[in-house]
This record gives sequence, C-alpha cells and structure tokens, in this order.
Amino acid sequence: MPPLPPTQLLQCNVCQHKTVHDRLRTIREPDWVTELQDEEPELLFYVFQCRGCREVVLCRTVWYRDGRPDNQEVRYFPPPTSRNPPPWRHKLPNDIRLLLEELYRSLDADNLRLPMMGARALVDMLMIEMIGDIGGFSQKLKKLEEGGYISTNGCDVLNAALDVGSAAAHRGHAANESEVQFVMDIVENMLQAVYVLPEVAQRLKISTPPRRNEKSKVLRPSSEKGE
Repeated sequence: MPPLPPTQLLQCNVCQHKTVHDRLRTIREPDWVTELQDEEPELLFYVFQCRGCREVVLCRTVWYRDGRPDNQEVRYFPPPTSRNPPPWRHKLPNDIRLLLEELYRSLDADNLRLPMMGARALVDMLMIEMIGDIGGFSQKLKKLEEGGYISTNGCDVLNAALDVGSAAAHRGHAANESEVQFVMDIVENMLQAVYVLPEVAQRLKISTPPRRNEKSKVLRPSSEKGE
C-alpha cells in the first residue's frame, strides 16, 4: 500500500475546523514481514500534526489486498468531534455533566441510537432535580408547565425530544444526523436555561446602571431658588 501524502486536510478538534496536517511518521505493522500473503491485511499507522495548534492525531489504516472495492479501513484517534461540548458544562451538577459528556463521546463514535437514549435519561434527571420523581414523563412535563418552569411551547418541544429517545430505546428507531443535532439543541438549551442563564442574568442586573427616572427633576442650587 502506498503511503499517504506528506500533508493531509483533516478535521482538527482543537481548531474546530479542517486544517493542514503534516505527516510526522509512518509505522508498518508487522514491520518484520517483508512480504504478506494476499489474504493477510497490511496495517499502517500514520502520525499527523496540525500546522495551526500543533495537536497530534493518529491514523490507523488496514489495507486488504484481496481486490475488493472497500479494501481500506481508516480510523482516526482521537476521532473527529461531531459536536463540540458547550463551554458552560462545568456549571452543571456533576452527575448531569458526566452524562452529557458521555453523550458527546457517543456522538463522536457515529452512534445514533445511544445518544438519543442518553438525552432522554438526561432530561429525566433534570426534571427529577427540578420537581422530584412524581411519575412518568407526561406527568413531569405537566408539572413543569404548571410550575412555570417551561411554557406550553417549551413543553411541546421537550416532549418531541423525549419521544425520539423513547423510540430509540423501545422501537429501535435510529434518528438521522440532523434530528440528533436538533435533540441535542433542545437538551442543551434546557440545561443552559436552568443552570447557567439565571446566574448570567443576575450578573447583568448588577452590572447594568439603573434606568433614569424621566419624571424626576434635577434640584436647583438654593442660591438660584430666589431668582
């Protein structure tokens, strides 16, 4: 198998877009075999480095010399991220943050069903945190709406995300990539609204100067009152 080009355009998880990577090293396994039989795959490792941030990525290539059209298997470590975790995730309760990070790792592995099951579990944890374990999803959603935690529209949106997770868990449904991203948008927005935005709003309230009362009059100096 011919070596990969000395430079590759690869997804960089640090730069968060595709960048030029330089091939630093090539490792052939097993390196002591001079000739492989036709049925034996050739295993090659390539080490690439991003020209921007200098992050290193490993490319593992298995080459089957049996003439089949899909005779290569290529995997990258770490795999390209399909969705970047939100920077505010460290403000979440520890158990919720850990589950959220597991969802992202599952997404990076190109899973579709498991992230949706995890999103469903994450929303359930959040609802229990807010109102307690009072029954099924429908009861909890109703309680959230009655308590003013979410609007009627927000209840419908959250219920749609829960349905995707339920379908994945009980009916083997595999949502497509765009649907998975929509569900993650819904989950992230709810987590941010509950655990992050109240603190941000309070800081903004403190740092924003009060509105001037247009009806108040500026007191004139006492020396001017008799004029």
